[in-house]
Amino acid sequence: MVLILFIYYRLIYNGPGENFDLESSHVIPALIRKCLEAKEKKQDSITVWGTGEVTREFLYVKRCSRSNRACCRNL
Repeated sequence: MVLILFIYYRLIYNGPGENFDLESSHVIPALIRKCLEAKEKKQDSITVWGTGEVTREFLYVKRCSRSNRACCRNL
């Protein structure tokens, strides 16, 4: 099941040929790779990059789309 979700994510959200290299990929594909590798190795945690000072926010596109439509309806 995880592999199917991984493939689905790759094809739908990042397009064919997305880069999953830990050094040069986008954040989400690299995190997916780290999680899959940790699961295969039966690790309890993963180590992510950075100092912890910078934060990132990820937006679920469907929620954004619904919010935009609701705002437009109420203009």
